[in-house]
Amino acid sequence: MNARMPDDRPFGGGTSGPVAGRGILLVAVIAALGVLLLWRALDNPPPGDSVVAGTTTTVAETTTTLVPETTTTSLAPVDPAGVKVLVANAAGVQGAAGRMTDALKAKNYVTLSPTTAQQKDLAATVVYYVDGNQAAAQQVAADIGAAATAVQLITVPPPAGVDIKDAVVVVLLGRDLAK
Repeated sequence: MNARMPDDRPFGGGTSGPVAGRGILLVAVIAALGVLLLWRALDNPPPGDSVVAGTTTTVAETTTTLVPETTTTSLAPVDPAGVKVLVANAAGVQGAAGRMTDALKAKNYVTLSPTTAQQKDLAATVVYYVDGNQAAAQQVAADIGAAATAVQLITVPPPAGVDIKDAVVVVLLGRDLAK
């Protein structure tokens, strides 16, 4: 009788040639793919990354935008009762300086007698001030509706042939505010 003896192999008997060969081949292919992928990853890091001794460091990009700082200077309010104002008609509109003088007097400014400037066709009103009286001039300009850019330091000699007497603010009344 031909009786088979049990195989001493761990998984039972039989031949393992072709199956074992396929298993070894599969493990070798997977290992080769892993090595290839690892090598390509280390050789070509993504942009912004750097690889040093197996560690990855990401470098962040920064953008700086400079914005100019703006400063607004506000001068302290001025008591109109301490401001001497002279209105000069430079618009050529009869009685305009008198009406503006009355309007300023109603706001408690100290007003001098209105006058007529040598210039008769000024388009935009200018508010001049004697040095040290910028805040008063800005307040007068705001009170009569003149642009803030209309406020200027008075020149020597005074503009438009106006005798400023002892005024600290001179309104050279233009067509824009002459009524």
